[in-house]
Amino acid sequence: YNGFLTGEIRGLYDLLRDRVLALDPAVREEPRKLYIAFTVDNNFLEVVPLMGGLKLYLDLPFGELNDPSALGRDVSAIGHWGTGEVEVKLTQTDQLDEVMRLIEQAYKTEIHSGE
Repeated sequence: YNGFLTGEIRGLYDLLRDRVLALDPAVREEPRKLYIAFTVDNNFLEVVPLMGGLKLYLDLPFGELNDPSALGRDVSAIGHWGTGEVEVKLTQTDQLDEVMRLIEQAYKTEIHSGE
């Protein structure tokens, strides 16, 4: 990722990373070969760095996503890196608050799946 995580994309990733890790002390960042996973017991978010932004995969069913701005895309039947069913593109910092609301839904789905 270091080749992609430069300049503006690095700054955007760092802002996202800080917010995701702040959700819970149990959240871990785990770099993989093709993406960066954020986990508690299992992944709830995968981040794929691209030249023009970050592609995020949220691990929750698309039908359960509360997404009033329609940022998410159903990728449950499409091949992609990561394990999530919802794809969201993050390209600028002013999207961060809205994207975090979606990530929080995936996080809550993950922590409640073990109950």
